[in-house]
Amino acid sequence: MVIKKTQPIRIAHAVADGLTHPDLGPAWERLLPEVISHLDAVGANHGISVGKYEYQGSAEDYTITLHAGFDVGDQDLSDSDRVRIIDLPVVEVASVVYRGPMDGIPSAWEALVAWVDDSGYRLVGESRELYHEHDEENHVRHVTELQVAIAR
Repeated sequence: MVIKKTQPIRIAHAVADGLTHPDLGPAWERLLPEVISHLDAVGANHGISVGKYEYQGSAEDYTITLHAGFDVGDQDLSDSDRVRIIDLPVVEVASVVYRGPMDGIPSAWEALVAWVDDSGYRLVGESRELYHEHDEENHVRHVTELQVAIAR
């Protein structure tokens, strides 16, 4: 676990609102092809995939807004009706790099949030996942960085 400032990142993304944790996987599978299709249509390249999560409601009764997309760097791109280009702000985060199949991500998130609580920080906003490496042939080679915005 490390505390750091995020790097500036510009993403092309699509959004799904009102989700719960079980909805996230299917939403990813629906949104990423929309973003890829838009990027292909405008002749753009893309980098790593990025997920941004915003939580609304109380700790017991909340929904999630998922922003699923790709790093597009400084390319001059236009929005479509479903895909928007945004700059994610630089924020202070607690971060951990998880290596392995996606079914281990929930445990990695739990460990990160517990570490934040135990270290005297508090969660203050969005969380992000940066998918640095994705290997469909060998899922143990996945490399995912988990980030959660924090403050003292």
